[in-house]
Amino acid sequence: MAKPLKPEDGETKGHNIAAKNAIINKWATERLKKETEIAKAVELHVAHLKADLSRLDKNVKTDSGITLKVLKANYKLIKLQQDAKEQLDEDAANDILDDMRIAYEALAQGGQFNFVDVMKAADEARTPLKAVK
Repeated sequence: MAKPLKPEDGETKGHNIAAKNAIINKWATERLKKETEIAKAVELHVAHLKADLSRLDKNVKTDSGITLKVLKANYKLIKLQQDAKEQLDEDAANDILDDMRIAYEALAQGGQFNFVDVMKAADEARTPLKAVK
C-alpha cells in the first residue's frame, strides 16, 4: 500500500492533484476489475437459477393462458402483500392489505381512472370521524 500523500510530496504545497488523481484512477480501475470478476462469478453460479425462473414463467404462461406481463403484475401484488406481512407491525400491514384489496377490486371492475379516489376513500375509511359539537 502506498504511503499517504503529504503536502511536501507534491508540486504545490497542500494540493497534490495529479498524485491524488493517479491514486483514485488506480483504485477505480482495480475496483472495476474486482467488481467484474464478482459479477462473472455470480452469473456463473446463478445461471441455472435464472433458467429455472424462465422455465417457471414459460410453464405458468402456457398452463394459464395469461400473458407474462399480466402474471408479473399480479406477482408484484403478491410480493407487496408478503412484504406488508413480514416487515410492518400488524396494524400497518392490515392497512396496506386493505388498501390493496380495495384498489384491486376497483381496478378489476374497470375503475382504473378512479384509482386515486379509491385510495383516498380507503384512507378516509380508516380515519376516525371527529366528534361534532
